[in-house]
Amino acid sequence: MTENISTSNKRIAKNALFLYFRLLFTLSIGLYTSRLVLNILGVVDYGIYNLVGGVVAIFAFLQAALSGSTTRFLNVYMVEDLKKLKTVFNTALIMHSILAIVVLVLAETIGLWFVINKLTIPQDRMYISLFVYQFSVVSTVILIIKIPYDATIIAHEKMKSYALFSIFQAILSLIIIFIVKYLPYDKLFIYGGLVLSISILITVIVKTYCNKTFPESEFIFLFDKIIFKDMVSFFSWDLYGNMSVILMIQGGNILQNIFFGPIVNASVAIVSQAQNGLLALGGNLVLAAKPQIIQSYSRKEFDRMFDLLSKGTRLVFYLVLVVSLPLVFYPKYILNLWLGQVPVYADRFLALSLLSSIIAMSFSLLNPIVHATGKMFSISFITGSIYLMYLPVVYLLFRAGYNPISAYYLNFAIVILAGVVNLYIVQKYIPQFRVIDFFRKVLFRLYFIFMISYGAGHILYKNTSMSPIVSMMIMALFIIISVLIIGVNRKERMFLLSAFTSYIRRII
Repeated sequence: MTENISTSNKRIAKNALFLYFRLLFTLSIGLYTSRLVLNILGVVDYGIYNLVGGVVAIFAFLQAALSGSTTRFLNVYMVEDLKKLKTVFNTALIMHSILAIVVLVLAETIGLWFVINKLTIPQDRMYISLFVYQFSVVSTVILIIKIPYDATIIAHEKMKSYALFSIFQAILSLIIIFIVKYLPYDKLFIYGGLVLSISILITVIVKTYCNKTFPESEFIFLFDKIIFKDMVSFFSWDLYGNMSVILMIQGGNILQNIFFGPIVNASVAIVSQAQNGLLALGGNLVLAAKPQIIQSYSRKEFDRMFDLLSKGTRLVFYLVLVVSLPLVFYPKYILNLWLGQVPVYADRFLALSLLSSIIAMSFSLLNPIVHATGKMFSISFITGSIYLMYLPVVYLLFRAGYNPISAYYLNFAIVILAGVVNLYIVQKYIPQFRVIDFFRKVLFRLYFIFMISYGAGHILYKNTSMSPIVSMMIMALFIIISVLIIGVNRKERMFLLSAFTSYIRRII
């Protein structure tokens, strides 16, 4: 067992490294690409592109729910024979095809009506916006079909291949910006069409790779009613939870547009990209650990599962904290370096989004555990309903005259409430888990380090005149020292110091 656990931990670490390399590469290119897109399209067209794409993303909640369902069932049946695995994959592919048709119908009826009648888009850009909307619809349908193939790569823990596909897509996304810049046509139209072309190309490549590497990914009409019923049950409740999250994010974006116009949408889009990039720091570790969490539950190895939860939660939180918290104090400086121009409200949006993201990371590994149980009702219905509370409250705030920043304060409160509720849901489904023990052994340390680090950062920001870069480096160093002294136990501290010393010796 010790050898198996050691091997599994090394595989998680190796996969996490691949994913972090992917993140570093794609985030660097993505940030530079965003700057170019903003400059080439302009603030209004950039806001329009993200707005009409957001309408399609509302229907893509189906995509997120299906992804969780497919990944979960592939991991559960990974320990069984190939025929069973083939049946699961093909059943999932059939489900995805059906849902792709549903999304297409919804997007071309309700979604299209909403874009034409409800969104605030300059009249002279409406015609092009409708073309961009159609590009986004087709791209979403293609991505839904691609989900089972991505889920297969993740279930087999082939994160190197998963990372390479993402890197290739990021490179293509950068290349098309320069194509758009020099073509003598409407730049918003050309950009939307080329983004769709990339989606099609990447989907073809991923499908070809899976067909050659994983025998179960070859499409044969295998359909199991029992598996289908279980998947539909899981998917149905997961659908509600994912729908709630998407409606919260994209619905908030639409409300910002209705009350404040497309320029504020540009700020929302920029901040969302930065936030998503930093969240991916923690998300990569969650993705690397998720297959083994689900498989540990399937084998009834609860101690192993809780060990992954404890260590993974701390590592995810510390990693996001050390990168994000220094940026909270200097958002305008960072956005100036990144974009050259800072759209209205973007700096305040970014600071509050980063604080929400840090707290969200302390609950990030609870979802994979609930997914492992297959009991989705509570976490989807209760937590999803909490997320849905966001929209009517934001609407009332905007109607009452509050500025766009108020939505981000509300989001911070929603993240905390949903996280606490999720803790008690896990305790309900897995009696071996105790909220009070998790808080005492894990969360108390995390939040203590967060508070002292925020306090130290605030003092440094208010009472020194050093350059922002130096100030942020000092904040990051303070957090790292705090983690080593308070945030990890003696065994983990010795391991980290030994690994760091060994790395330095190799360099020297």
